[in-house]
Amino acid sequence: MRHNHVGSPVSTGSMDSAIESGNTLPTKVDQRETLGDIIQRRFHRESLFDGDSDEGSEDLDDEDHMMPGLLNKGVSYTVQNVLVQGWVSKKGTGQDLFASRAWKTRWAVLSLARVPGHDVDVPMLEIYWSESAPTPSTVIVLSSAVILPTEGPDPVKWNFYRFEIRHVKKPVNDSFQQVTRIFSCPREGRDRWVYAMNQALLDYEKAKASRKRIVSTSPPRTLAAPANESFPPMKPIRTRLSIPMSPPLPSKPSVPLPRPPLAGVNLVD
Repeated sequence: MRHNHVGSPVSTGSMDSAIESGNTLPTKVDQRETLGDIIQRRFHRESLFDGDSDEGSEDLDDEDHMMPGLLNKGVSYTVQNVLVQGWVSKKGTGQDLFASRAWKTRWAVLSLARVPGHDVDVPMLEIYWSESAPTPSTVIVLSSAVILPTEGPDPVKWNFYRFEIRHVKKPVNDSFQQVTRIFSCPREGRDRWVYAMNQALLDYEKAKASRKRIVSTSPPRTLAAPANESFPPMKPIRTRLSIPMSPPLPSKPSVPLPRPPLAGVNLVD
């Protein structure tokens, strides 16, 4: 499967490429594991945030599972297709343990995943501490999101070109405000991220509509009687009115009628 890299692309197994304009990458890690190990580990998540390492824990909010757009902790999902991946800079939301709003370099993966409770594959953005991290630090579900290209206040700075992920659904807990997640990368990469995510959302809505049409046009199922169960014969819907006959009249003995005399014939005893 061929992956499209955006931002500052990094080839599989290499972390030597740096993001333009002063971004720094995390320290190099051991890359000796096989490609098959990476694919098997990444394409099925038994549980979110189940790694032993607490690398990237600064990305996690204590109440992430209650915030809009984030996959609930412990939800199992299976990645069906990787659409785009590459390095981005992620701005802190200020709602983590350290209330940090600093920019952090992260490895981002846009994918389609099978999630319980959804009839079609859901687009999501997985955020990793590094390219070889075993599990994502954050999983942003894009099914109810709006992705917008934006620009920073200073065109001279490296993080001038940005894109935002805004969620249109309200959080479960009313005490939480709507969270807008901000990312930055060079202009060409920013435009490709925005296009890829919006295209994934369009395909997602089309798949949902198609699924809904199939379900609505399917004929209703008829329940067959078990083999060992019998039912009495049904009565006809239309029946004739049955009128009882009156009892027969009692029979009388027959009386012979007198024979009329024959003309011109004398009867002699």
